[in-house]
Order: sequence, then structure tokens, then C-alpha cells
Amino acid sequence: MEFLPSLAATVLLALGILILVWHAAIDLKLRILPDELTIGLIIIALLFHWTAYPYAGSWQVMLMGALVGGGGLALVRTIANRLYGFETMGLGDVKLLFAFGLWLGPAGVLYALVAGAMAGVVHGLLVMLYARVKAGETLAFREMTIPAGPGFCAGAIIAAFWQFRHIPFFGG
Repeated sequence: MEFLPSLAATVLLALGILILVWHAAIDLKLRILPDELTIGLIIIALLFHWTAYPYAGSWQVMLMGALVGGGGLALVRTIANRLYGFETMGLGDVKLLFAFGLWLGPAGVLYALVAGAMAGVVHGLLVMLYARVKAGETLAFREMTIPAGPGFCAGAIIAAFWQFRHIPFFGG
């Protein structure tokens, strides 16, 4: 009887990853993270934890992760906005990290944040290199603006594969 919960958890994890890829594509093109997708990610996270319990962590860990992810990024956003005098990051990123916290818990969401930040730096360097080679522009890294969502989504996917690698999917 362990097969069905494992199959459900696998399908939900795959749906979560697809939503993250969709989020990243939209943010790259339109620089927006739609609330509808984030809400879908939250609902799928709750269902995933229900089907993968106890392997995916307790409800308390999920809630703590949401507070660490969303609350931590909200604090960073507030400080950066005041420091620079303009909106440095949108609320969509904060909501997205809240959803990541539900999936990954506090340690996992921090891992996703760090991995996502590194992915964002690589993305920025690639955009800068492309601009220099293709268009002959000399962009300074500091002057660039790139959406944070794609990097965060990549970090969350990396963190999810690492964190959930021990869940016995398909009855294994």
C-alpha cells in the first residue's frame, strides 16, 4: 500500500518543479512572478508533505521554513530598499521564498537561497558576457538588473533534489 503515496509524492514533486520552471520563464520574459503560480506551488507543497509524511518533514518544520524563507527575504528586501532608495526586489520573490520554505523547511530554504543567489550571479555574468560579445556593449555588473526569480527557482530545484533524495519513491 506504500506505492500510492510514493507515486503521489513523485507526481506532486514533478508538478512543483514544472511550476518553478514556468515561474522562471515568466520572470525572465516579463519580470513578474504570478501569484497564481505561487499559490499553486503552496497548495502542491501541502499535498506533497501530506503524501510524503514523515519523510518530507513535519508541519512545524514546514511553517518554520516558510517564516525563514519569506520573512528573511522580506527583511533583506526592506533593508536593501531603504539603503538604495528604490525597489530592489519585488514582493513576488518574497512570496516565492515563502513557498520554498513550505517545501524545504528552514535549512533547505537557506540552501535554496544560497544556490539561487549563485545561479543569479552566473546568469548575470552570462548576460554581461553576451552583451559584450554580441552587441559590443560594456556593461558593468553593478549596473545590471536581472530578475531574481529564475535563480531562486534553480536554487529550489537543486535544494529539493538534495533534500528529498532519501524519500522512498515508488515503494522503494
